[in-house]
Amino acid sequence: MFDEPLSDSGRIGPESFIYSYRSVKSSSEQRQITLDYLERVLKDESSIKAKEFPADAEWINTNSPLSLHKDLKGKLVLLDFFTYCCINCMHVLPDLKILEDKFSIESGFVVVGVHYAKFKNEKQTGNIVSAVKRYGISHPVINDCNGIMWDNFNVNCWPSLVLIGPNGTILLVLHGEGHLDFLTNFIGETLSFLNCKKYLSDHSLPQIQITNELTSFGMLAYPGKIAYDKSSKRLAISDSGHHRILITDKSGLVLHTIGGLDPGFEDGKFSVAKFNSPQGVVFKESNLLYVADNENHAIREIDLDNELVKTVAGNGTQGNDHVGGKLWDKQEISSPWDLCFSKNTNVLFIAMAGHHQIWALYLCDDDQTFFKKGSKGQCKSIAGSGREENRNNHYAHAAAFAQPSGLAYSAERHSIFVADSESSSVRELNLTTGQVSGVVGGNKNPLDLFAFGDKDGFDFDAKLQHPLGVSWDENSKKLYIADSYNHKIKIVELSTKNGCSTVKLDTKLNEPAGISMFENNLLIADTNNNCIKLYNPENSSVSLFPVSSMESSKPKHINAEKSVEMDTSTRKFNLVLKIDKPSSVCYTENAPSFWRISFTDESWGKSTIDEIRMDFKPTVNTEITIPLSENAVKVLIDGVIYICRNSVCSVEKICYVVNIKHSAHSNNDAVCEFTHVIS
Repeated sequence: MFDEPLSDSGRIGPESFIYSYRSVKSSSEQRQITLDYLERVLKDESSIKAKEFPADAEWINTNSPLSLHKDLKGKLVLLDFFTYCCINCMHVLPDLKILEDKFSIESGFVVVGVHYAKFKNEKQTGNIVSAVKRYGISHPVINDCNGIMWDNFNVNCWPSLVLIGPNGTILLVLHGEGHLDFLTNFIGETLSFLNCKKYLSDHSLPQIQITNELTSFGMLAYPGKIAYDKSSKRLAISDSGHHRILITDKSGLVLHTIGGLDPGFEDGKFSVAKFNSPQGVVFKESNLLYVADNENHAIREIDLDNELVKTVAGNGTQGNDHVGGKLWDKQEISSPWDLCFSKNTNVLFIAMAGHHQIWALYLCDDDQTFFKKGSKGQCKSIAGSGREENRNNHYAHAAAFAQPSGLAYSAERHSIFVADSESSSVRELNLTTGQVSGVVGGNKNPLDLFAFGDKDGFDFDAKLQHPLGVSWDENSKKLYIADSYNHKIKIVELSTKNGCSTVKLDTKLNEPAGISMFENNLLIADTNNNCIKLYNPENSSVSLFPVSSMESSKPKHINAEKSVEMDTSTRKFNLVLKIDKPSSVCYTENAPSFWRISFTDESWGKSTIDEIRMDFKPTVNTEITIPLSENAVKVLIDGVIYICRNSVCSVEKICYVVNIKHSAHSNNDAVCEFTHVIS
């Protein structure tokens, strides 16, 4: 029943099977082809066998490395080759979750993620851990940082799926996304077949430890984007890891919490509305906010006056339409990542990362303020062919983008700047003519999506690494860039032939994803550090923007609590933090470990008074000054420490409390010491 010629060796390969399977339409014929294939390939001694996992690779979501030919023997194993920047790889993750829910480990089915990095930044296990948590991946993941498995399995694109039989035989090789129906049928038939043949084992995997719990101790978990409304002086923050939108005043006090903490897709009052990993946020008016609800593949409207959420485009299902034109939620869309409005227009512009295009949602009948006409309610593509390229062109639809992830409007130029993440470039879409041109980064070759780096300069000579955000400063006429995988903020002087330079910061960022002008300052969504930071261009200072809630800040778990007697005249004491660990445990290099010291009132009843955030050091000896407050103050010390033990990465979470006792007697040597033991 295999119509395609076999390979030169006469082997029945995965390609031959897939060709035959898809050449027939009836389910009975497909089932028979599947059974014939399995019968032959599992007995064929010449069938290609999978090689073992690299012995020195680091693993995530396991307490110990797995062996393909020991731990996974007797299992049907699906390898997901992915890189965490890739939008197509993200699209596969919900399919894997459906398969894992349908077919259990005990029934014989196991998913293993194989992370092979595109970008240098993605090679670090600590950064992969953050992505695993951000995307809720619960199956084991191996860091194939040296590409050993990539080469062993002859993989050449992301995402790729390889299905391995219980005896190590490679049964399937699939590329790209959109294979859920086929995989569901094939895996179901294969498990039945293997069970009848007694090939399967019902054992559980050893020492599985899910590490996808969010580790943010504060208000935020992997914040994505941020927007500021000048007239109301309110901010909107996409608290992506918590699946919610926060509305704050200009001091950071939370006024509205919309959605969270679990993902969902619900319209209605703020108390019931649900989001799924929201990203872009933009104010149309002081009371009207729009949200790119990324994993729901939808655009949501938030009415702040009436406290209502409604869906205005998309319907929760990922679309494959690269043209669009349907009205409101009848139009399916794909992974919207950022939003912006042009001046005095009722058109919402969308960075449609999943389609590699720029789309528009017409909120009213076209007011002809840009090159593409539309009618009220229409949601459609306005720029980009849909091919994943870095192609500039005078005609909008002849141009091509590569996962556009950030938008910023310039009234002076009447254009939109685009952070084109997978081409590591910033592009410009002229709203008068439709022309797409390069600003900085990337390569003249539109097919080269690997022209990334970290280099100041002009035009194509400047190099970025997976930028996710852009913001236009109307006052200085400069463009800021969140150069995410270089952990930097960069600035473009458009008046000097697109000169790009690095902003010198006195703090370390970790994959900043969103930026927004905040009066004369720049707000930074420091994503992997789970916080918002404020950059002041006048004195080049960076401070923590204190997002805080009126709710009690009492921690759920306290490792240790001590008291210290402090001189009321100086309000100072010395804090000593120590880590005691065995030599077999090491700190994960470049991981976003940190210490945070915050101050709250003694009753836990008020929001955080002040806080200090520090990069992690195994020994800290610092002088603490208690802020002035009408009430007695508690000191809360949070620690997040990424460690490696026997090639396995995990996270230590620490929480200490210091109760301050005031004394009228001078005691400049007041000391409070904590030691955390890692066994």
